[in-house]
Amino acid sequence: MRILFACSNVPSPGHTVGGAVTMVSFEAARAFQEAGHEVAVQPILDGARGSGLTSGEEADILAMERVGLRVLDPLWGQHWGGGSARSTIVRQAVRPTTESFYPTVALAPEIRRRSDELGADFVFHVWSPEALAACSQAEVPVFAYQGNPDHLPTQARLRHPDLFDLPNSTVRQRAAVALRRVGTANWRREHLRMMARCRWTANNSARDAAFYTEHGHPRSYYVQNMWADLYPDTWQERRQRARPAVPNMIVGSIGNLRATGNTFGLRFLGDEIVPALERLRGPSFRMDVFGPGSPHTTVERALANPLIERRGFVDDIDEEIFGSEVFLLANNCCEDFRVGHTRLLHAWTLGACLVAHRNIAVAMPEVVHGQNALLGDTAEEIAAHLATVLEDAALRRRLGDAGRRTYDEIFTPRDVIARTLEIVAT
Repeated sequence: MRILFACSNVPSPGHTVGGAVTMVSFEAARAFQEAGHEVAVQPILDGARGSGLTSGEEADILAMERVGLRVLDPLWGQHWGGGSARSTIVRQAVRPTTESFYPTVALAPEIRRRSDELGADFVFHVWSPEALAACSQAEVPVFAYQGNPDHLPTQARLRHPDLFDLPNSTVRQRAAVALRRVGTANWRREHLRMMARCRWTANNSARDAAFYTEHGHPRSYYVQNMWADLYPDTWQERRQRARPAVPNMIVGSIGNLRATGNTFGLRFLGDEIVPALERLRGPSFRMDVFGPGSPHTTVERALANPLIERRGFVDDIDEEIFGSEVFLLANNCCEDFRVGHTRLLHAWTLGACLVAHRNIAVAMPEVVHGQNALLGDTAEEIAAHLATVLEDAALRRRLGDAGRRTYDEIFTPRDVIARTLEIVAT
């Protein structure tokens, strides 16, 4: 089959500042190609950054071409923000249109033309609101491999304005928040309408897959997340020889410190988990937080603890995870934002021992307490799990090895794309 693979990035074979989506896009495109299909990758990029590629993106295109992928000329869309913040808020609340939420819908005729010219059998896109809109007029079927529902992060932030530094103390400020909530409700409705145009939708969170089914999509599927295995033959050796920066080092978070899930997780980590663990063990551990960005005010205060080390962006995050004793995932602590996370698979490919909030299993049911992770509901439960694994090297190895096996059996790009192709064939 011929597949037009649309993405709002230039797929990359390794870790980049573009985040997990660049690697996942590369691995998905390559898995289609290795399954015997002809793949044309269509980057859709933000016009506000200019119309030129970076040297890293040019290198990534060469990497795609080396593995047999065809890369089409990028399309440059209108700036994702679409004007001033105030005018956008008013327009989305009072005069909502498709363009007010999805400006790349303007690229839809060109995507339709390119898919026709290619003779594509179907269009595929990964975690991309921009591609969702740009592919909305394609004549061939569209497969949307969706991440979080597009409106969900904003909806969660608006339900917790103080945590996200959204002013709401005056009448005018509360009115602005209320207006944004109206706009987000309109966005939710427009998103569901756009998703209904896709013949298939798959989601890497079982909870979000059920959301689309509940709202009438006839072909909504839970399809597991995926991640690249960069060390298929050496992960055990690298883990054995890695040395933590300090004894009892815990990876507490990775990724941008202002991201929605990280904001919920870091507040929980700093205000509740670290104090609970200190009550159990004293100051005999260090919680390392990796990632760029400046956290919101509440999170900034929560991280002001001498047992928490903010490491920022590091050159080799894999080596840091290899050298850690535990990988903690606290992000799903909030009922308003329970989503799937690639960082879990990142940790599992490296054989890391996982401790997480129990809500991760709501999104990714393959995470099973006592088998490949330790899960807890409260800070006290999670702290007790951390204390247990810090004191038991054999348990850490058993859980880390089990996580790695779970990845190998379910979450490889080859397996995930095979399930995708089974869905397309039905």
